Amino acid sequence: MAGSELRWPLIALTALDAPMVGDDPVPILADSVAGIIQTDSPLGGIEVVLTESGARDWPVGERGRLRAALLERAFDLGLGIWELHELGATILVLGEIIRSADVDDLARLRLIWSLRKEQPWRQLGPSATAFELAAYPLGADLFAAAPDALFAMPLTGWEVAGQPMSLIATGRGLIVQGAVVTEHGVIEQPAQSIGRDFPVRIGSRLFRFDRDPTPLVRKLLAWRQFLYEELLTQSESAIELPDGPRMERLLRSRTLICPECGGLFRGQEYRERDGTSRL
Repeated sequence: MAGSELRWPLIALTALDAPMVGDDPVPILADSVAGIIQTDSPLGGIEVVLTESGARDWPVGERGRLRAALLERAFDLGLGIWELHELGATILVLGEIIRSADVDDLARLRLIWSLRKEQPWRQLGPSATAFELAAYPLGADLFAAAPDALFAMPLTGWEVAGQPMSLIATGRGLIVQGAVVTEHGVIEQPAQSIGRDFPVRIGSRLFRFDRDPTPLVRKLLAWRQFLYEELLTQSESAIELPDGPRMERLLRSRTLICPECGGLFRGQEYRERDGTSRL
């Protein structure tokens, strides 16, 4: 085995042991996968580090962090949606983690990545993108609540049952304390309130506050408008045409040539019953 290939099991072991020594396994794996892609190393290295580290079986929140971290590095390397889709179809463990079959969600994240300098969402107040959430272990809680999170932000000053409120924006809609608000979902404040009881209906849930919630309602409406009228309407533009030469170079180590007809075939990983992966 080449020197780089000898390192892959060690990297997987380092990531596997990381939580026990107080380290974060997410950047270890994300950086390793990015390095394999960047150096045109055999793609089998990605299988090794992701499979032997146990990432396939991580809790939902940690897998959400890893997905966003992997995608951010892939975008940084210039990979597009179709390259990631093909990579995921070829390396199944990678496809499972980044959910490469969900092209629409990949496009949403690719668009957010492309807007990282302009950050038009900042006009709505403090928030964190999925990529920013992935950089911190605490982000796992938000990905556990919404694995497809695009943004998360605190609703400062508002509480429900003593718990601070937060908002998570996804391709499915806004999520507020478990309530999902779609494009035409309900965000309304009844015309009348009794004393210091101020009800607000958000999606299918009715929340009650002890002060006028008009600022909260305005913030939710503003985020819904941004999500549906500005962000999601542009996401299709992030799906570029496949780059044939780049894709061939990327998948070279998985391309087989038929000795009889000369045709090209793409090898695919599959799992044995004992959990081992093979081409």
